[in-house]
Amino acid sequence: MPRLGLPQYLNLLNLLRLVRNTVHNNGVYFHSTTPIEIVWYRNVPYESRNGSVVGYKDTWKFLQFELVPDLVRMIRDVVESGGLISVANPIIDPMA
Repeated sequence: MPRLGLPQYLNLLNLLRLVRNTVHNNGVYFHSTTPIEIVWYRNVPYESRNGSVVGYKDTWKFLQFELVPDLVRMIRDVVESGGLISVANPIIDPMA
């Protein structure tokens, strides 16, 4: 399995995971074993407390202008990575 060099995006992925999970709970963080979770992203701590509403400044602006550009950069890095390009068995498009 090729290595894609994603450790640099680990905090971004963790923050996206927290945002996704809170969306399913109407903006409230719930976790059965982790009462407080702190993710550092761009040198800013984002804290989620069990049973509490998560407030990331203006959430939509935060997602649009901070997270999405980095997510696009990560996807581009993965797609263009040497590890992925060098895979010997390409996926064949069945519709082609």
